[in-house]
Amino acid sequence: MLTLKGEKREEKTDATAHVTERRYGRFQRSFRLPDNADHTAIAARVDNGVLRVVIPKNPNAVPKARTIPIAGKT
Repeated sequence: MLTLKGEKREEKTDATAHVTERRYGRFQRSFRLPDNADHTAIAARVDNGVLRVVIPKNPNAVPKARTIPIAGKT
C-alpha cells in the first residue's frame, strides 16, 4: 500500500474587488501496489507543483499466466 499525504495552501486575492478566495486543507490518498512492484526502489519528485511517483517492476517477479475464456457466438 502506498499512501500519499499532503496539505494545500492557496490564497487568491483580486485587486479590483474586495474578494479573497482561499482553498486549503490536508489530504491523504492510498493506492494498492501491484504484486510485482519493487517497493525498495520507489522514487518521487515534484516539478512545477506536479508530483511524479515512479514504481518500477521487480525484475525477479514471475508473471502469472492465465487463460481467459471468451463467451459469445462463434
